Amino acid sequence: MIRGDVTREALSALSSCRQNRCRDVSKDKIETAKKHFAHPKICYDVLDALADDVSAFVKKYGQFDRVYAIFLFNWVKDQEKGFKNVFDLLKPGGECLCMFYASSFHLQFRKKLANTERWKKYAEICESTTPGTIDLVGNEARISYMRRLLKSANLTPTFCDVIQEISTRYGTKEDLIRELMEINPLTAKISEEEMPFLREEVMKEADRLWAEKEAGGSPLDYPVYIVRASKVLS
Repeated sequence: MIRGDVTREALSALSSCRQNRCRDVSKDKIETAKKHFAHPKICYDVLDALADDVSAFVKKYGQFDRVYAIFLFNWVKDQEKGFKNVFDLLKPGGECLCMFYASSFHLQFRKKLANTERWKKYAEICESTTPGTIDLVGNEARISYMRRLLKSANLTPTFCDVIQEISTRYGTKEDLIRELMEINPLTAKISEEEMPFLREEVMKEADRLWAEKEAGGSPLDYPVYIVRASKVLS
């Protein structure tokens, strides 16, 4: 459940582990990772974070000492179910470390698309990949929500906080356009005929965000959850 572009960096911190099993719901992404990020200590496989039952996966690999989910849960609407699956994947005494957006301009744009006349037929796709945390206001509400969710999943938090990530990687408006297209579930679902209309929506959103940034606002910064929790020994 580690995002592909941080797997290599994470290996040095996990050097004591005999093997690291990296998961993604997309078979294509797993194959890409195998091709470009092969490593003797990494085993790649497919796993849906929202699977109804992860027992077959546990039977195949056993339970884990640690689960790292980096920018996974900002793609998950039913976060409670996702954390319950993390619980099932962990050994008693095991722990998880999760980092994910509470909200972001990508997620807000996704929600906006779902409510438009042109794209409402794809609303289910947008909504299924948009967590409810985007509607929470303030870190107190965000942390309270997360603690309730962890309790429901029988996970005990040792650290639960929200930090504000100051974005510095968007040097031009074109960077925004590219990312709004790439990190968009509709890009892989719509027809070729619809693609220019999506790009038009993206360019309008990028114009709005960039104008707000130029006026001194912070529309590209976003709150990020950092959660460390354990499966307490019973």
